[in-house]
Amino acid sequence: ILDLLDNSVDGAKNLQGAGPFQDLSISVAIDANEFCIVDNCGGIPLEVARDYAFRFGRPSGAPIVDGGIGTFGVGMKRALFKLGDNIQIRSTTAAHTIELDFKVSDWESDPQEGAWFFPMAVTPLLHPPPDAELGTSITVRDLHPSVRAQFKADYFHQTLRRAIAARHQAVIDDGLPIMFDGLA
Repeated sequence: ILDLLDNSVDGAKNLQGAGPFQDLSISVAIDANEFCIVDNCGGIPLEVARDYAFRFGRPSGAPIVDGGIGTFGVGMKRALFKLGDNIQIRSTTAAHTIELDFKVSDWESDPQEGAWFFPMAVTPLLHPPPDAELGTSITVRDLHPSVRAQFKADYFHQTLRRAIAARHQAVIDDGLPIMFDGLA
């Protein structure tokens, strides 16, 4: 979850540098049925989505995000696979909306040789949407049993809330609200 949150924070930093982070926000919600993270931090550019984010494995020459905190190479896909089976992603930039909706189990069982990419729909936009609509939402359902059990535990919520606050205190102090289960 923290790795996915790092991606949103990196998006905010790409838009507004070190802050202050005006009009940007990140929201994380978990319960026994789903995980959801939503931001308005600029979205995933089409080139990054096509060449890096929604392909399996990191290609040689993949761009390094300058100043990014998501530097450990864990990757969005691995984090999502650890949460559950049904993944929905929608990301809007000024030029495109990208949508993915797939079951990991179906993708894994696809007999197509070299199926190293995830099914992605791209809609070019004629006009840039308002800045508040530029961002990414990720929802994971059909959570793995161990994840579902953790998400039910109050202790897990408390621990995650503290971990988010500790890890991202600097950007929170610079005005980037990070909501967790409806609370800042």
